[in-house]
Amino acid sequence: MNLFDKLRRSAADAGRKAQTAVEINRLRTQIGDLREQMDDKLHEMGEAVYEAYRVRDLALAERPIDEISRDIQALEQEVEKLEYRIHQYKNERQCSCGAVAPLGAKFCPECGNRFGELAVVVEEEPEETLDTCPSCKEEIEEETKFCMNCGFRLARDTGVAAVYSEPSNL
Repeated sequence: MNLFDKLRRSAADAGRKAQTAVEINRLRTQIGDLREQMDDKLHEMGEAVYEAYRVRDLALAERPIDEISRDIQALEQEVEKLEYRIHQYKNERQCSCGAVAPLGAKFCPECGNRFGELAVVVEEEPEETLDTCPSCKEEIEEETKFCMNCGFRLARDTGVAAVYSEPSNL
């Protein structure tokens, strides 16, 4: 490999790292927006409870609480998806205990829980074309659906992304 190839590869790596940093910041901004929506929903729930308390009939708050709780759960699921995507960009996975481990880890380094196997989940919108595998960081060809180095299913025009299942206790 000559000097120009090394420079070209270094520039491409730097560009990918910058693009990854921008994407992670965009995802963090989306998470912040979702958390604000959750706070608004919690405030709305508190108002419903107080109004029911004020008229001395807490049963009036049951329906609004149920609806708002479902909205909050949906927002929490969106946050989890975005947080997973951040972990995927960083080539890591998060245990239910909160510890972070490399994506290929089979057990949590903090609590010893076994990580679940990688699975495929349908996403709403397809990901952009990748230059490197999010799992092993190996360069990949534009049209491949699986990484030839590690077998990771790539999020391409199929509209799928790889995620892992919940850790299971042994």
